[in-house]
Amino acid sequence: LMDVEPYIEEPGFTMVPIRYVAQGFGLEEQDITYNKEEGTITLFAGNRIIQLTKGSKTAIVNSGKVEMQVPVIIKEGRTFVSVSEVGKLLGVKASWDNETKEATFQSDNEEAKSMIHKIEK
Repeated sequence: LMDVEPYIEEPGFTMVPIRYVAQGFGLEEQDITYNKEEGTITLFAGNRIIQLTKGSKTAIVNSGKVEMQVPVIIKEGRTFVSVSEVGKLLGVKASWDNETKEATFQSDNEEAKSMIHKIEK
């Protein structure tokens, strides 16, 4: 369970703590590293190495740059990211049901395959 509430960042991105997103998509504790001095988070996901930087919309994936639509945000001492955008970086497909307000994530990873989040505004 998350110890903080997710929130919606305009234009409609669900922001959650990076650790929760990464672990929800099957990464282990040792697959997530922080460099507080540089403000970077690195995710080691199989053959993908993803580096995110606080305040930046640019992710580095295996040395290539990928632009995200919302930056990595520090809020109340926690690092928040868009769950759908980090999912894409990890190869996870997201779909949104506006009627039920549910996001469903599908992946080859069995843990992530069944992950469903309900977001209340």
